Amino acid sequence: MQRFCLRPIKPSAGLKDSYPLMGRTIAVGRHPFNDIVIQDESVSRFHARLAPQDDGLQVTDLNSRNGTYLEQERVETARVGPGQAVAFGNIAFRCEPLAVPSSSGEEVPDKYPIRLVIRDHAQRPLLEADARRGVAVTLAELLAAPSERETASGPLRRLATLYRLTTILRCAPDESRLLEDCLGLVFDAVPADRGVILLRDGPDGELRPRAARSRGPGFSPGPIAVSRTIIDRCMRERVAIVSEDATSDERFKASHSVQLHEIRSTMVVPLAAPTAILGVLCLDTRQLVQAFSQDDLHFTATLAGDIALFLDRQRMSEESLRVGEMAAVGEVITDLAHNVKNILQVSESAASLMDLYVRSGDLDSLRKTWPKMERTLDLISSLVKEVLDYSRAPSINRTRCGLNGLIARVCENVKPEFEAKGIALRLRLDDRIGDLNLDACGLERALLNLLVNARDAVTHDRGEIAVATGSGPGGDVVMSVEDNGEGIPADRLPRLFLPRFSTKGEQGTGLGLAMVKKWTSAVGATIQVHSVVGEGTRFVLAFPREMTGLGTPTAPTAPR
Repeated sequence: MQRFCLRPIKPSAGLKDSYPLMGRTIAVGRHPFNDIVIQDESVSRFHARLAPQDDGLQVTDLNSRNGTYLEQERVETARVGPGQAVAFGNIAFRCEPLAVPSSSGEEVPDKYPIRLVIRDHAQRPLLEADARRGVAVTLAELLAAPSERETASGPLRRLATLYRLTTILRCAPDESRLLEDCLGLVFDAVPADRGVILLRDGPDGELRPRAARSRGPGFSPGPIAVSRTIIDRCMRERVAIVSEDATSDERFKASHSVQLHEIRSTMVVPLAAPTAILGVLCLDTRQLVQAFSQDDLHFTATLAGDIALFLDRQRMSEESLRVGEMAAVGEVITDLAHNVKNILQVSESAASLMDLYVRSGDLDSLRKTWPKMERTLDLISSLVKEVLDYSRAPSINRTRCGLNGLIARVCENVKPEFEAKGIALRLRLDDRIGDLNLDACGLERALLNLLVNARDAVTHDRGEIAVATGSGPGGDVVMSVEDNGEGIPADRLPRLFLPRFSTKGEQGTGLGLAMVKKWTSAVGATIQVHSVVGEGTRFVLAFPREMTGLGTPTAPTAPR
């Protein structure tokens, strides 16, 4: 097929000397998403499209304000032959043959990752996804005309949506909730009836529905046709694709869902991170005329890009953390083997004595020696359990529970032991803090670790440990554990939460505070430590208000 190019008849700011038309349909207009961008007020945002033909081009006007002209005659659709002049508004070009061999197969690279694409009537293999788990809906490629639906309030509303996205990314308790909330943002800004986010299981894994949403009960669930080819192209080429009218698309005549639900417009956008394509976001709607505009496509692609970037960085961070943790676990196991060896030597000595007492019938000495054996076995069990707990990924199970009640129960359980050591346990709980969405089991373990750490830090007979709750300036829920022990030198504080770092010498594995830090990060909370040598140490856990399920923030009552 002969190929052509467009050359500006008169030089104009921002125009190239020529625009090769390399065998594919291209778009012309003022908007930067077009293949030929003309920064002139006489040109509409999406002015026209040009499709290749054997002996020239076919130009189609897209309802532009100032029209498209062939040899100074306004046209809607016309053939442009070699040497003829075609004008978009006031900007005119001449169609000329391109001196490039037709077998070269080279194409002009896309300027933007999101571009306008054309209808393709080739049959596509279809993949079915159950809408009860999540509907995967992506259809065709169509050059969309500009939409007049967007009002002056639209950009402001979408800007507000992007601001809300930052809150979701910061506070979502897990990936599933994050995806559901992000899909809700899309529905707030784009007129979609249904949507689904599909993610890969791994770099080369299968796509699986992870979040789905329907605007209302009128759109009943059911198996929805998914074009595997379109999704593959979207992910392979990193392009966002929109279809204006799926009911008239040849590819979907075999899809009962498209016909039954009168799906009019669809969109598929890649979740493209710098390192990989993580999945796709698919939307559909039943609106009759131009349901999805190019502004919708641009906004959705921007949102999807931010989500993909966050997920990619989060996964890389988690992977890096796992690698570091496993390295730390390896070192801890080495230390554990050394400690267990020493403990076993004590156990072997105690066992030899007990064997001697049994043979001699000295039951009194046997009874006195047995507790030593029990302590060594308990110590080995405790060390092994601590290493196993640290090596596992935290299992987060959020339930509605009372923070103050949980703290009171844990403190009541350890109070006798603390009092036996001469340590007073005080509670300063803010009764305005009610039930929260918390991982109760994880919080209980974290609090117990902090209490044991505080207990071991108190070496005098006037020991006191205070556990308090309150709310921070931003409405965050705050819990603190404070002791009046020896305190921690300032140069040790930065290493306090690192695995294998311990202020107890040989008495600890150095994993207690590391596990607390690991859990707080997993649930989206933060932990800080304040310490003064000779006065004591205070650990403060802060849970963001959004992740706790609280409503309006209360007045700040940070723990004293």
